[in-house]
Amino acid sequence: MVYLTKNDWSNLILSKLSKEESFKEEFLELYKIYNINNLFSRKIYTKANEQLNVFIAAQIIFHKYRICSNFSLSKYSSEELYIIFGAFLFIGQRAINILKIKIDNISFFIKQLIIKKNPNYKVDINELNKKIIQKEYDILTSIGFNIEIDSPFHFFYKLRNYLSKSEVNSANFITLLNYIVKDSFILPLSLYYTPNVITISCIKILRERYNLQFINIKELISLSDYTIDEEDIDQCASFIRKLEAAIDERKNQSNKNKNITNNVINDEKEKEMDGVKGAPDSSGPSITKVIPTIKMNIE
Repeated sequence: MVYLTKNDWSNLILSKLSKEESFKEEFLELYKIYNINNLFSRKIYTKANEQLNVFIAAQIIFHKYRICSNFSLSKYSSEELYIIFGAFLFIGQRAINILKIKIDNISFFIKQLIIKKNPNYKVDINELNKKIIQKEYDILTSIGFNIEIDSPFHFFYKLRNYLSKSEVNSANFITLLNYIVKDSFILPLSLYYTPNVITISCIKILRERYNLQFINIKELISLSDYTIDEEDIDQCASFIRKLEAAIDERKNQSNKNKNITNNVINDEKEKEMDGVKGAPDSSGPSITKVIPTIKMNIE
């Protein structure tokens, strides 16, 4: 992959993410995009390894495009966004030589999303195909046809043997590491830091979080097939810590909103049942079960 220089990078998105006042706004859009790309890859690909690899490729292509085009979710309608993310996925699979999913498959999934949102809307698969191909060309020209992809998971798998020999509970640690490495793709870290730096940075965070002193960062660096600067690891880790804190805050806020919604629904049901013969005693625990639904709002 051709990496941006530090000067190029500082003039682009990382400088924005470094500022507290802009990080929250940047994070919310990036977090939403991460979830949309994840949704597309999970629904279109059936094998877990393909889902992950294509997702990562699509995320890297997206970050390149976002920087080069000043992309913003607010500029597009739902249908336009579906087409854009379909194009990211289509480019991503080709970047890593997974060519089993045809453009018709992506268009069919997009058609389902559109009809679910607007049941009476007429969708032409051939027209969707043309729009995705046109958007693919727009994206490729914007990023200079640079679709080289380096994934941290290549080094991640290499380190599994090392970690399995340590005192750490290997299965649990690998699971946590898998999540945090994947979450790191919310930010465009892969355009600046090399894959091994990202992987070791994620391990460094878990080492600190769970006080795993027997994991030696210098030993991890020695396992890399190229020279790694510890300062880069520290800088990358600082962004991932900030990212993890933002994710936790987002999840906590989401849970609070769900609780508020559930309480309002329960209150309304109690009002409806008030005075009705056989109604449950409202002074006791509510027996109303509210099943939350996951909503993907990308407008």
